[in-house]
Amino acid sequence: METAVKKQRGTLSGQVRHYILTKILNGDFEPGERLIEMKIARQMQTSQAPVREAIRELESTGLLETLPNRGSRIRKISNQELSDIYDVRAQLEGYAAEVICQNQVETTDQLEDAVERMLAAAAKENMMLFASINHEFHSIIIKNAGNEILLKTWQTLHIQIKTFLIVNRLEKNLVEMANSHYKIIDAFKKFDAEQARFEVISHIYKNRPDIVE
Repeated sequence: METAVKKQRGTLSGQVRHYILTKILNGDFEPGERLIEMKIARQMQTSQAPVREAIRELESTGLLETLPNRGSRIRKISNQELSDIYDVRAQLEGYAAEVICQNQVETTDQLEDAVERMLAAAAKENMMLFASINHEFHSIIIKNAGNEILLKTWQTLHIQIKTFLIVNRLEKNLVEMANSHYKIIDAFKKFDAEQARFEVISHIYKNRPDIVE
């Protein structure tokens, strides 16, 4: 019974988390705005417990911050911060791409499938779905390197959340963004470690935000 309650609460907190995240990405919640647990609970027709859990989860991603005696509010994430994250990400994924090719791990079918789904999302102009699949593409590269420390380090960057923000800010053509992944796939098909590393790093830097605020 207790396990079922925990599972239900976890599901509810996930729904609330998605609700808050969507509001942030759509601009309905602005940087500096305070989140009122009771109000969100009422809007989501739930208790405050899953709202509290969702807020705590989003705090760990850096999207929210809690101030003493002032509650939680939306953090302003600067382009400088995102750019710094992309610098680190580029090196991690570039290394992963190199390892995959050196070990001749087959990933092209998974990567091509992800790009096809990205193109479908782009055709529907569904930015959140596009960003989610884009994150999946890059997670395939990291996971197939077979290095748990590398994976955990990459996960601490909360790439999925940051990808949502990047896609929103860049205002690039989503079809072009999706197609830009094919150069990476071509390098993997040849197991060309040097080229794969180069293409992955170049791709990430190309889609990094400008530092100017």
